Amino acid sequence: TRNGAGSVRAIRALELSVCDGVDGAPLYIAVKDPRSAEVTVFDVSSGKDFYGPGGPYHVFVAKDATLGLARSSMDPASLAGSVDDLTAHERDTHVQWYDKYSGKYPRVGFLVPDGVLDEDAYRADGSETTDGDKKDS
Repeated sequence: TRNGAGSVRAIRALELSVCDGVDGAPLYIAVKDPRSAEVTVFDVSSGKDFYGPGGPYHVFVAKDATLGLARSSMDPASLAGSVDDLTAHERDTHVQWYDKYSGKYPRVGFLVPDGVLDEDAYRADGSETTDGDKKDS
């Protein structure tokens, strides 16, 4: 895991799920990078009027919001599925949202899938290292 002030690090879904702005928690939102396999985690705390509890975009906070944003839907059910199922228009919308977040909010990490046991072996681009990639100790 990459740590330190201002660094980007691996964030698991469980950790992301509590970054909902409640009781002083930060406001994080995850959005898949349309140009790679990475699911980027952004700190949207500066937009608390929109993303905080009771805000119009709070439905997207503390989770991977890629599909809901791409589909322009606030329905929590719209968050289910795969980016492979998006229409061309939804893919364009996805790119626009990702670029907006990239330009406006700090990138604090990348989402590590629940099944990955070794965060250090997981690359920010969404791929896992292989034994051949690891250096001998």
